[in-house]
Amino acid sequence: MYNTLDWLGYDVEGQGPSAAESEEMNSSMQNLVLAQAGRMASNEVKEEWGKLNTSLSSRQADIDKATSAYSSGDRSALDVGLTAAKNTVGGVGDVFGTAMSIPIPDVITEPMGNAMGAVMEKIPTSTPVDSYLSKKFPDAYRMASNAVETGLGLFTGGKGKQLFSGNTINEIARNADTKVEGFYSGNPAAKVAGIGKIGVVAVGRKVKELFSPQALASFRQTGIPEGMLQQNVRHLQALGLGNKFNDFDKLGTQITKLKERVDNATTPAGVKSAKAKLKIAYNKKTVLGKELKPHFKNKAKILKLAKEAPSFQAGSEGYQGLMDKQTGTNSPLVKELFGPQVISFGTLGGKGMEGVWDSGVSRNARPPSAAVEDSFKNHIIAAWGLKGNTNNVQILVKNPVDHHSGMGAELITNKTKVSRFLHTVAKELTPEHLLDTQLMGDVMRLRGAKSPTESIRKYIKYNDMLASGKPLSKPQQKNYDSLNKQIDNLRPAKYNAEEGTWYFSSSHKSQAKELGGMNDWAALNTKDGTYTTIASDASDMLGVKPIGGADLITVFPPLTGSLADLSSKKLKGFQPKDPTYVDPIQAGSKVLENKYGVPPVKRFPNVSATTQQRMDVIEDVTSKVKPTEENYRELASNYIGAGTAVDNKEDK
Repeated sequence: MYNTLDWLGYDVEGQGPSAAESEEMNSSMQNLVLAQAGRMASNEVKEEWGKLNTSLSSRQADIDKATSAYSSGDRSALDVGLTAAKNTVGGVGDVFGTAMSIPIPDVITEPMGNAMGAVMEKIPTSTPVDSYLSKKFPDAYRMASNAVETGLGLFTGGKGKQLFSGNTINEIARNADTKVEGFYSGNPAAKVAGIGKIGVVAVGRKVKELFSPQALASFRQTGIPEGMLQQNVRHLQALGLGNKFNDFDKLGTQITKLKERVDNATTPAGVKSAKAKLKIAYNKKTVLGKELKPHFKNKAKILKLAKEAPSFQAGSEGYQGLMDKQTGTNSPLVKELFGPQVISFGTLGGKGMEGVWDSGVSRNARPPSAAVEDSFKNHIIAAWGLKGNTNNVQILVKNPVDHHSGMGAELITNKTKVSRFLHTVAKELTPEHLLDTQLMGDVMRLRGAKSPTESIRKYIKYNDMLASGKPLSKPQQKNYDSLNKQIDNLRPAKYNAEEGTWYFSSSHKSQAKELGGMNDWAALNTKDGTYTTIASDASDMLGVKPIGGADLITVFPPLTGSLADLSSKKLKGFQPKDPTYVDPIQAGSKVLENKYGVPPVKRFPNVSATTQQRMDVIEDVTSKVKPTEENYRELASNYIGAGTAVDNKEDK
């Protein structure tokens, strides 16, 4: 056996080697260590792959056995489902565990597993009760056991449990793409597939944040999750390629015109000039074509993404900002990006509703009555299913300018069911009609008809004819009877007789991508012919709010005006009502430029300078992040936690 000092180049009297010998020795040592590490890594991969293969094969056999038993009538569908669930969850854990076991070798995890095994051996695996139940009710017992094992597989103990805590699940949600393919398609299968796709991607991104030093550091230091960062990169790339594709197509058009000039030139000088320009255009197109060659097969997708980029980018920023509000998170960069979009923020029991009515941007603002304010407050509680103590529900009033510059038009110019109904009322009804409570009750019901505008128009016409003593023709009477039958089956609207105000609502798919489907509420005062309409949305991800997070309702400022206004084609939606109003988006842009040195520059036709600035800031700031000691400590903790979650698999 070698003496350690001898092996390192020292004799027992402590005389060291020469400088040349030391250099040679160090080189040999490095090669030896690297070779050994390579052999260990290779062996670890082979070993863990073998474990995984055996485990998954065993799980598949268990599912196949259950399925076969179901086919022969020996097991129920529920029994088979629970068996499949147990093995699916366990299989996912096996795969994840294998991935973690490779960077964390058995020399570390196996002693931990053995220690855990020693403890588990002292715990009885069966009791008299278990034995009796398993023999007396084998099917029910098996199903219950599978259900319990599935639950345990989803929620492991120790540090591993922390990796799958509510906080981590919320962070997985942060990593989801803003765009969900098929979500609004009306096809349930397409919707589920779209949700599943972004869910898998989001989990992968969160795994990267947990176990990649750079990704973890970027998220912890800036608050920008991997998903948002990747979306930002994807949008910038699509916009850049989109510009180049447009240039390529323009060169093609230019070449066609220059060819015509060559053919139509009447002088040698004209031919020469056209040919020279044609050559330049050809060369430019050739160079650009070579650059774009790898992307031509995806041209349509790239151009579509480039067109959608501003909207989905704003949606991504908005979603992260709303998540921060709900979870009480303070993400430095997210706050700077999203902050200018917030006009006011409070709670339902505090000053949240005051911010709705004093938003700073409106159109022909009229102070609503207390009844209107109370009605809207009660509406959002009911519309968004808020239960229990609603005082702590957060109310965020969103700035409709810049990010959502078309929101005002979206809400009032025939783009929503509520706005179309208001336009119909303004066009088809007179002040006398508005004051006829019975007639208005029927009209309000008809807003829910299959063709509301046409139905209301005919109904008003027939009522006017009957009121003037003019009889209806047989077809008209048939239509009138049909309309009355519809009215009986349609939902009524709420009415405040004292104020002469009707309250109604609907929903629409909004251009604000972080909001998606929005609720539209309106108040129509029949005494003075004025209206108030407000759009709101509950902040959630696919219908689920963050775990442990507060209920948050996003509200756009009210749009108010008279029915006479709606006949005008000059509606501009939201406008500052205060002459001293300062656009917070522009103010926020100056803050970003001063802090990060990134100015607002318009580089793409469909992207505003301020939106471009925010995209550039995300790219610039995250690229400069360096992992800190704290980040590495968290990284190590995550690896240990994952290893703890793996112990049960290895011990088995």
